[in-house]
Amino acid sequence: GDPGIGKSRLAAEALGLIDARVVRGRCLPYGEGITYWPVVEVVKQLEALPSDPVAEAAMRALLGESNVGTSGDEIAWAFRKLLEEQAPLVVVFDDIQWGEETFLDLVESTALLSAGAPLLLLCMARPDLVERRPGWPGTLRLEPLPPEQADALIGDAVPGELRARIDHAA
Repeated sequence: GDPGIGKSRLAAEALGLIDARVVRGRCLPYGEGITYWPVVEVVKQLEALPSDPVAEAAMRALLGESNVGTSGDEIAWAFRKLLEEQAPLVVVFDDIQWGEETFLDLVESTALLSAGAPLLLLCMARPDLVERRPGWPGTLRLEPLPPEQADALIGDAVPGELRARIDHAA
């Protein structure tokens, strides 16, 4: 959905109804060396590392706890292993339209290769992501409410000028 349309709010309301552990990561629109920023955020929230020693070494390298060299494929595999071990789990990635291709590959491989694990990957993005990844399944476009539906949600208790501002913003 477009910026400000309510993606984050809708996700928060929906996740509030789910009885599951939720971890979050956000892509940043700026900076160098931030390819895996959202992955690092998730790993830190999980407060765990994969049980497989090779996967653990890859995660430690990602976290800057080791100087061992690792590849993007190894990081994606290790991250997937960690999520599977921590499941059931909801992983929310926000603003992935700013994610680098390597990160988007990691998300895609996690979704495809973890099909048997109780994981929900919820990724929020602006519409231009669909142009970069047109084949991604499960894409849902959040559109603005028609004016009459927005008016119904705002209700009559809100004064006219404030009502118009809310309606315009929504």
